[in-house]
Amino acid sequence: MAPGGAVTPGSVDDSAAQITGVAGEFPEWGTLRASWRDRDVQISGDADYATAFLDAVNVV
Repeated sequence: MAPGGAVTPGSVDDSAAQITGVAGEFPEWGTLRASWRDRDVQISGDADYATAFLDAVNVV
């Protein structure tokens, strides 16, 4: 995260996993109205770790 709370695209070299998705789809799967598995979400790195994180996301 950039100063002031802005998000910048990219990855951190020592991150366990990177999750990439379509911003317009996030409100659906981020609020559990749709599964992230049914949307355009890609995982690179530790897939088990990223999957556990994505399964726990519930923005209410």
